[in-house]
Amino acid sequence: MRWRNTRHRGGADSRSLRFLSDGAGIIYYVPTSVRAKPSALTVSLFAAFFKGFVGLLVITLALAGCADLRLETPPPTEPEPDAVELVRRATVDDALAVADCASLAKQATGVSAGEVAELNRIAADAQAYVAALGGIYDSGLEPIGLPEYGGDNDASAEAIMDGGARESCSVADVIGELVAAASANQVNADAAESGDKARLLGSIATAQQVAALRLGRVAGGLDVTTDGVVGQDVMDQDVADHEVADHEVADQEDQDAAPAGLTVADYQAIVAGEDAARYALEVTAARLRGADLAGERAIIRAIAREHGARALYWAELGQIADTAQDPRQVAYVVPAGEPAELVLQFTSDLAELYATLLSRAAPGTRLALINALVQATLMREEWGGWVATFPGAPDITALFPGAAPAADAPAFPITADEAEGELDPDSETN
Repeated sequence: MRWRNTRHRGGADSRSLRFLSDGAGIIYYVPTSVRAKPSALTVSLFAAFFKGFVGLLVITLALAGCADLRLETPPPTEPEPDAVELVRRATVDDALAVADCASLAKQATGVSAGEVAELNRIAADAQAYVAALGGIYDSGLEPIGLPEYGGDNDASAEAIMDGGARESCSVADVIGELVAAASANQVNADAAESGDKARLLGSIATAQQVAALRLGRVAGGLDVTTDGVVGQDVMDQDVADHEVADHEVADQEDQDAAPAGLTVADYQAIVAGEDAARYALEVTAARLRGADLAGERAIIRAIAREHGARALYWAELGQIADTAQDPRQVAYVVPAGEPAELVLQFTSDLAELYATLLSRAAPGTRLALINALVQATLMREEWGGWVATFPGAPDITALFPGAAPAADAPAFPITADEAEGELDPDSETN
């Protein structure tokens, strides 16, 4: 079988033909000029592909020739922070300022080992506050348009953006930073819309105030000015100088306002806690027999009277004093323990209660609770208790521990000899 070429004469229909002969007389004619036509679908697909290719080529060439147009697009901007975020950032900045100042102060000449230990504790706690508040804000955007500096004012742009870095700090500077931060945090805790945020800020403010007073004492009685800080008068007086007749829980009228949002049960919990502390300390004082224990006995009775005064204060504030809802009792179960141990137990329980109620009270009415938290924490510190990173909030301390805690060292705030000099033992019944 083979192919052969021929021509078919048919006038206008004349075509070139190829025929295939199989040697048996059968001939197959195939027109050589006829080709298979593509289908309509194939044609449209090809046209679409061609148009797309041409369009992509045109766009690519246009972008390659006009690359500078992309620079005219405005850069992304920082989101506008709301009031809550502004408070958070300010609190973080204050904590960082405390940490930086404490780190510098411990490098100063003449700083004692005790001061260094306290400064390390303050710096570690400050970093815990930063973490609990959510850390340092970072949008991820690069600063744009930083000013150029040179010549005699060769300051780095980073230093200008950061407000400048401190080169040195003293122990007094650290105290100042702590007091300023505590004051701001108490105001913000009172105003916070979120109850949880109020509890956090109130706890931080309390810890900062206690740290300032403790550092002043470690530094050899360095004066600590706490004007404007809630509860500032508590640590400044000796325990022996408590005067129930002139007792005031709050120093300012707005601190005497009843916290809105608390229930009768909340007020009952406060009154019962304070009154139970009063009774336990009275019983403990009565057990201290002998003239040689007159000083300690006088101190404990003074503390007991103070708890009794606070119980009455809160009963009147909650309008439950001398009513059927007044939880005060003649006697309570007295836990076992030495006097100082009892003080630490009661102050710890009361601090946790006051911090919890901060989250329930309405904004703008929390100052009395903040004051009570400060007083309970200061008394605990006076009697040898370790003040946690977040006083009254053990759950937050567990998440952000700060400085490594030390064991409590229960002890009278003053010795028996000092107590006998401050108090008149003859005024106390043996």
